[in-house]
Amino acid sequence: MANPLDKEALDDLMGRGFSRRQMMRVAALLGGAASIAATYPEAAAAQSDGAPGKMIAIGSNTWGIGPMEAGISAATANFAKCNSYSPGTASADLVRTVADIEKIPENHVSCWPGSTEGLNRILVAFCSPSRGFVQASPSFDNAKWSALFMKAPVKEVPLKADYSHDVRAMLAADPNAGVYYINNPNNPTATMTPMADIEWLVANKPPGSVVLLDEAYIHCSDDYHRLARRRWTV
Repeated sequence: MANPLDKEALDDLMGRGFSRRQMMRVAALLGGAASIAATYPEAAAAQSDGAPGKMIAIGSNTWGIGPMEAGISAATANFAKCNSYSPGTASADLVRTVADIEKIPENHVSCWPGSTEGLNRILVAFCSPSRGFVQASPSFDNAKWSALFMKAPVKEVPLKADYSHDVRAMLAADPNAGVYYINNPNNPTATMTPMADIEWLVANKPPGSVVLLDEAYIHCSDDYHRLARRRWTV
């Protein structure tokens, strides 16, 4: 596997306190899930449901009855194009559509085959041995495993009684973190965190850090259309 880190990236990582061993782990993260699985079995295990035999996995907000017939038909019709990484203009069309819906420039949209690679890149950019990662507990753990793998400090903060993120406790847990991760709706609880709480965290986070808002299931939320209208009109 080619090293995905050029000299500028290596100098940046060293300047943020990464050791050479940790930089090798960063290179593995950016090299893809196969590299992580080879070096960090816990991260590989986090990718699967882990349900043995005939047990039903209900802990990942999955759709229990399987894909709809229309989805199966659409996927089957596209199997003939699977020899190409980007059949036709599908990738560009997707970026253009997302940018149009969200009212943002096209160069603000990146598409990934799943969330893992995008999460890894954000952690590499904003976390370090001195700037940690904060998430709720329980929540979607892939980013946590990646932060542990690259030796960034990790803090987990229990959800509030209504199962929303306790953003004030998250900030208090690590006032100098690089990434504060909000999974909304949360996985596996499927609960929403009020936008006012997220806006408070954005307003009070330390300089140079980011609030990472993961809305992978937002379209399944009753609040989606209300939140979407708010985002599109600000």
